[in-house]
Amino acid sequence: MLRWATLGLAAGAASAGAQGLFIDRDGGRHPWRTTADHVLLWDGEPYLPFGGMYCARAFWQDGDTPLQQDRELLQTIRDAGIEDLYLNPVREVPPSRLQQVIELLEELGFRYGLQICTPPESRIEGYGVGPDRFLARAEQPGRVTFPAEGLASARYVSVSAEAGALLGAGSVDAREGVFAVEAPEAPPGGALVKLIPRASAAWIAPEDGARTAEYLRQLRLGPGFRMLVDPIGNEYSPPRFFLPAAEAWREEFAQFLGARYRRPAELAEAWGLDPALPWSPERAARLVPLIGGPAGSGWADRGHVVDDGTEEVFTVDLRRSRMWWDVCEAREASLRTRLNDLCDTLKAVCDVPVVAKRHHESTSVWTSGREAGGLDGLGMESYVGGDRLATFNGAATYAEVVGTKRPLWCLVTEYNGVTWTDRRIAYRSREGMYADLNRLLALGARGVFTFGLSLAGSDGDKNWTIFELVHDPRQLEWLATFARAARADRAWLARQPRTAFAYPPQPSDAKAFVSGDLPDWGLTGSWTGERSILCLGPEAWLAPVSTLDAPGPVVVSPVIREWECFAWEREALDRAGARVLEADVAREASLEGRWPEFAAPVEAPVGITVWRPAEGVEAVAWRDDDGRSTVVLRSLGEAVRVRVAGVGPGLPTEVTLPGAELLEQGFLLSNPSFGAQGIEFRCPVGPSPRPVELIGVEREGLTVTRVE
Repeated sequence: MLRWATLGLAAGAASAGAQGLFIDRDGGRHPWRTTADHVLLWDGEPYLPFGGMYCARAFWQDGDTPLQQDRELLQTIRDAGIEDLYLNPVREVPPSRLQQVIELLEELGFRYGLQICTPPESRIEGYGVGPDRFLARAEQPGRVTFPAEGLASARYVSVSAEAGALLGAGSVDAREGVFAVEAPEAPPGGALVKLIPRASAAWIAPEDGARTAEYLRQLRLGPGFRMLVDPIGNEYSPPRFFLPAAEAWREEFAQFLGARYRRPAELAEAWGLDPALPWSPERAARLVPLIGGPAGSGWADRGHVVDDGTEEVFTVDLRRSRMWWDVCEAREASLRTRLNDLCDTLKAVCDVPVVAKRHHESTSVWTSGREAGGLDGLGMESYVGGDRLATFNGAATYAEVVGTKRPLWCLVTEYNGVTWTDRRIAYRSREGMYADLNRLLALGARGVFTFGLSLAGSDGDKNWTIFELVHDPRQLEWLATFARAARADRAWLARQPRTAFAYPPQPSDAKAFVSGDLPDWGLTGSWTGERSILCLGPEAWLAPVSTLDAPGPVVVSPVIREWECFAWEREALDRAGARVLEADVAREASLEGRWPEFAAPVEAPVGITVWRPAEGVEAVAWRDDDGRSTVVLRSLGEAVRVRVAGVGPGLPTEVTLPGAELLEQGFLLSNPSFGAQGIEFRCPVGPSPRPVELIGVEREGLTVTRVE
């Protein structure tokens, strides 16, 4: 059931975007900034990259031979018309070796970025909260054992299975690879024994930024340099099911709670704690969730927590408790601050946009509340093609981009239309590639980097064969030609994606310590597709947001109105004055066709047309922003002479289209980590033949006739 409630208009993102000034090694000054349309302006002009990831052979092998191989590959890419790429990875490569590849890029006229790719080296201690892999049922007294799985210590709790009454709690160390807990005498119905393991998680620290900044200082970056990618780790995402327990974290968390809840009674109410007890932000920050009642049980709305300092155990009313959500929000706020500080550290050395690859689930880590500094862009990692580009990280990335305090650059940092079951190189046709590129632009991307141009670290590396466009140079030209059309008429840059926003999100760990009877209420934004993105109509999507700064209507589950634990979210909705649609998004497979404003079909962002005007001849046409047309003709097979007639300068005329030199080649895909090992296939590949280009010729009325 859908029910409208109009509460005004949602607030849009602020118009002042990220900005900086890059000074290249020659002293050239390059101002840059992001716009409200999520475009990067470089030297005052839109920077619209259409390229890909490049993994240099020289990064993995010493000597001149791999460097020469890189030169040949890069020349092939450049000859096809590709101007943009980014190198991956770079931090682990000696700076002098990276500099050699940078010199190649500058010499060949590339615009390029560097992917840092080094994960956080710091860790933070804490607890693993929520998963039931350390949960056992005991019917009688005795020892209950759990495999340690490499962990050293844990907390434990035992409760009556039927009523949830506390039977015991404490700490236990692993011995000989197991945790052993003495179960008490079990009441009728037995007892539940659960471990809450002490664990650690990667945590962004100032030292991470300092090490990368020192590395960057050793490079001489020329006028082609454009961006840094993944400033901390490859495809970083925050830890899930994890409660930090370091003293510094608890101080941060206490400050967060003190700012949100002005009085102890407010904190006790929001967390479902006994209001008669003396609560403070500092005490609340020490609480560790132990166990909550399972769904359908007589104690589904109750749980137990322990004070990590005093060992006192307290009962929590989970129907109204948002304790765990405050933990998650504060955890991500801490990481967000650390990430933005790291970005500023890097930009103090080379002031270019810093872009993160958006990965896995929705998170507020990327949605900076800063007016200046910090992260500058967010990249989609969308795969498979078709509508999956939206559900596979596409629409969710845009939702996080527009949820920031200031506009970020929105782009695609990885995409490919091939799947592991395909026996081909990337795309079957130009039309297929262009359809997917337009889908990505319709999702809000203002530039696209494919995965990838060349991904092999050596001649023997066959992990990513089917993704590498260098194996079929035609596809490099297809991409470059689309780039020409996209840059010729830039009206699409002002077009906003057709998106509504689901609030709040429901990431995988959102139910780690809540009422067992709480229904699902939202979307994860996960690229696995589970509760991720819903279709509203043609090129229209529903994506989750962590904040209400996103422009557009907001979709809210009825659960948010019905359950006490969402009191803070209800107040946030009322404060924002958002236009709200109520829909049970967690249970409805699709909202397509049920939202009139998204029902009408839309045109593709880039008006590029591909057709076959004569047998064995391919035509591609587009217009620039002055309305002038370009038509490109190519042979699809042998050389052919054609007569071209129509409206435009120089017509009619006869021209010869050079033949396509395609060869049937054999390929091997061997990536056991993805279940694609030893897959052999053959397919025709080769460069695009030289075209005949007609400027100012109208497609309407154009005829192409073979001259035998």
